[in-house]
Amino acid sequence: MKNSGENFSGQKKGRILSYDFMKSVAVAGVIVGHSLALAAGMAPELAVLERYGTALMRPVVPIFIFLAGALYKPRQSMRETGLRLLRLVTPYLFFAAVFTLIYVLTGVKFGTVGYILRVLTGEIHPVYYYVFLMAEYTVLLFVLERIFGYERMTIPLFATMAVLSILHGNYSKEIFERIGLRESMTLFCTYRSPFLWGIFYAAGIVLGQYPNLRAKAREYKIWLRSIFAGLSLFYIVMVYFAIGDLDGLNSVITTLICFSAILCLLTIRVRSKGWLFLSRRSYTIYLAHVPFYYLMEQIWKGQEHMPAIIIILTNLAVMGGGAAAVCALGKAIFKNHSFYVIGS
Repeated sequence: MKNSGENFSGQKKGRILSYDFMKSVAVAGVIVGHSLALAAGMAPELAVLERYGTALMRPVVPIFIFLAGALYKPRQSMRETGLRLLRLVTPYLFFAAVFTLIYVLTGVKFGTVGYILRVLTGEIHPVYYYVFLMAEYTVLLFVLERIFGYERMTIPLFATMAVLSILHGNYSKEIFERIGLRESMTLFCTYRSPFLWGIFYAAGIVLGQYPNLRAKAREYKIWLRSIFAGLSLFYIVMVYFAIGDLDGLNSVITTLICFSAILCLLTIRVRSKGWLFLSRRSYTIYLAHVPFYYLMEQIWKGQEHMPAIIIILTNLAVMGGGAAAVCALGKAIFKNHSFYVIGS
């Protein structure tokens, strides 16, 4: 499949197939990771699978953040910025409604104000906090461009993103505890989450504006793949032998793996229509698989004697297939591009 006029600023000349491929790999990784986590809860001897699932999911959000930055289109008008926010918010609110229905049917008690805060901040589920960050970054970029101009925005961009990352990492836990949101939001805002998200987004914007980046990556592809393989092997050994925790050195290694993986994937030519179908809807699938995760969690209760491989494969089929079906439904309902990935 040919990509006509490939560019790195998210413009409509053509799809950036390498970036599409990365998004599809990322969303596949989080679904596999959640499948392993579900299987881990079935029996004590399977508990190690949760560590593997966590290790697999760890790089996913940084990759999404980086790609959202790389697909950023500079010099956007207020209308274009509004449309970008719409592409973020429409599918998110769709799944917030799904969660509301689940909560009502299961008798979960929540106050109106508290639930509105959960929806507006992404606390409805940890992975949804990503939407809150992207909406914040979208507005921030619009303001920074108007103040500094795009050509002089790099240093203010990195400085602002660094400050935001520190604030999200160190102070948001206390803030959200004070207003009563102490569960998934506080977990997702502490040092346990990758605190370099803002830097990833800024790096994606900067690198996304270099059209010859792909050619340079191909020139050094042997070195890049060697670095990626070495870091990945080291990470696997750390996880397998439970060296340290998932907060300190592992965060640094994960960050390096993400960047090396991104550069490696730039060297790959992607022609599979299946991968492109998945990647064009990766943002929505990323959101949509979560209700199916909770569904499978309920189904497997009391099924402790089920073989682990059956549990894992069933989880993959239900979460992946169900999320794809919801994407098709959402696209049919809204009849616009809101159910495509950010930057499409």
